[in-house]
Amino acid sequence: MVERPRVRVDGVVVGPGGPVSGATLNLYPSGVDPSDPANVLFSVATAMSDAGGVFTFLAVPSGDYVLDAVEPSRPVSVSVSADGLPQVVSGPSNGWGKQGLWWRQPLSVGARDIGGLTITLRPGATIRGQVRADPATLAGGPPPGFRVRLGTSSVITADASGRFEITGVPAGRHGFTVSASAVGWRVSQATLNGRDIAGEPLEIDGSDVDGLVVVMSDRLGTVGGTILAGPGQPATDATVALFPADTSAWSYVASDGLRFRSARTLTGQYEFTALPDGDYVLVAIDDAAMAEWPSRDLLQRLSGAGVRVHVAAGQPVTRALTLNPTIR
Repeated sequence: MVERPRVRVDGVVVGPGGPVSGATLNLYPSGVDPSDPANVLFSVATAMSDAGGVFTFLAVPSGDYVLDAVEPSRPVSVSVSADGLPQVVSGPSNGWGKQGLWWRQPLSVGARDIGGLTITLRPGATIRGQVRADPATLAGGPPPGFRVRLGTSSVITADASGRFEITGVPAGRHGFTVSASAVGWRVSQATLNGRDIAGEPLEIDGSDVDGLVVVMSDRLGTVGGTILAGPGQPATDATVALFPADTSAWSYVASDGLRFRSARTLTGQYEFTALPDGDYVLVAIDDAAMAEWPSRDLLQRLSGAGVRVHVAAGQPVTRALTLNPTIR
């Protein structure tokens, strides 16, 4: 086995104010998403810029990489607005730095050292939106407070009108969730540019995001019913799969635990609770067919054999299913 050449890669990190010290740089194999915190395990090499912004990677194997750089971590710059007027509030560190300065580029490493790279960090994006309570839940009193989480550690509180603003967000996929100060509230809808993104990560390309609307409810949808193995014969061992009917949502199956569900039952009955609004596919199959769950190929096969149901907050759906033994 021939070992790949290992070379030195160096350069300087600069930002709007000049050289950036303490910036973290990682080299990821091409195809790995640097914005996913779990992928830090795939980093081939890590470096930190010195007081003059200079960085060095040592003994980098030849290959194709993505070079990812972020400024030092500082308290996140967060603001919320009340009646349209900005108000700065304190927030925890989001791991991206005050401005969310970042840079990402492909880098091909051969058999020779690479020197003199200039990494110019750019400011992160701003995300603006509003959290609203489902009007049907307000009869019991005022809505609770809502907290917005972006990524793994950035948590802010929306203002009294539900508005929020997060600054300094680097490009990439960022998990996005909203929680309430009262028990039992969940995301009912989340829309951006007219598309339902509940359960999906936010795709940030470096541009600001405006108009994100999240609806919270304490009356989320429920789907349940019976499973038959044959006429009048309850299924004693079956698995029920539930997933969005919209195939565009399937790209996020790995990170969407709200809308992609499965449950094995030995009683001939099933139930899924706390479902966001939307159209879903339901199908009952043998558990042996779930080895590929939730691959896109399996979802495609299940979609053709399943039934469609519409879920809306506070409106339980009852649907009897028949075990489909033909899907493998």
